[in-house]
Amino acid sequence: MSKGIVVAVVVVVVLVVLGVVIGGFVLVGLPMITDFIGGGDDGGGGNETPPAANKAPHAVIEVNNTRVRTAINVSFDGTGSWDTDGNISYYIWDFGDGSGGASGPNAGLVNHSYADAGTYHVNLTVRDDKAATNKTSVTIIVTTQDFHDTFGTVLMSRNNPLLPSNTSFPFEVKEDALRANISISFVGGDFDVDVRIVNSAGTLLVNETDDSILSGRVDLELSEKQLSRTGNYQIEVSCNSGSVYVSGSVDVEY
Repeated sequence: MSKGIVVAVVVVVVLVVLGVVIGGFVLVGLPMITDFIGGGDDGGGGNETPPAANKAPHAVIEVNNTRVRTAINVSFDGTGSWDTDGNISYYIWDFGDGSGGASGPNAGLVNHSYADAGTYHVNLTVRDDKAATNKTSVTIIVTTQDFHDTFGTVLMSRNNPLLPSNTSFPFEVKEDALRANISISFVGGDFDVDVRIVNSAGTLLVNETDDSILSGRVDLELSEKQLSRTGNYQIEVSCNSGSVYVSGSVDVEY
């Protein structure tokens, strides 16, 4: 073989090897470079921000009264609940008395009454449009009108030994009393009376004299503060002169 032919063959082999190497780099390396630049095969790019996580809503309860008597409706309002990244889509109420509660997309405003006295914990769970939930609660105290009584008697001035000149009407005050309403009427001719109310410790709460009851009737209300001491209270009526028929009623609300 001539020297020229050998040189030509070597050149051809070198070119073939270089072609394979370069071609392999192009075939293999180019997709890798493309993936690096373009962010992969998904075509989504490498700089997109992932969606923000859903934030839970905030449940809020408003009520018209947290202390009521039995059979009186309580108005519950959950429409003040809110969601920073969506909307409230569902309300679930549990009134705490085993009644089954109330629920639904339009149950933001509901009413409920209680048959029995007691302390009830009312729960509201709200759900947003992405199914996240939040719960809050409120306590409702339900009571009954535990004491109602009427009274009536004739009084005469202390100068008459046949009839008493004073009398006392007791009424009981238990824990959590809200108010007591007392109405007293006087029927007679020319009379002079005094009305006093004392608590179970003998503390004077009310002192009404004849000057303030000339109309023949007195209506008194004792506040929650005045009823803070439990036990037997007394309505004391004294006739200073003349004669009078005294009658009235006492209602203690809880």
